[in-house]
Amino acid sequence: MRLAALILLAVAIAALVADLLGGRAASFGERWAQLHRESLIGLQSGLENRVHADLFFEWVLPVLELPAAATLAVLGLALFAIAALLRRRRLRES
Repeated sequence: MRLAALILLAVAIAALVADLLGGRAASFGERWAQLHRESLIGLQSGLENRVHADLFFEWVLPVLELPAAATLAVLGLALFAIAALLRRRRLRES
């Protein structure tokens, strides 16, 4: 889990550098669409057809509209926090 957090933070730094070089902050959805548009469309379709029709537009789209660097950094830090809590719990139990 810590490796995934490090990867997310590295990608957040790369997104921040791309934003600085490009002159504007791209959204998480824009970056995702640049990398693999089909998976983004598949996510939307899958959520609408298999989970709930409004889930994508009410919950996922607002996250996709956030700046990519900030979104990835928050996800990476959240994974670090979860990993630390799990490790502390394991140490306490042993």
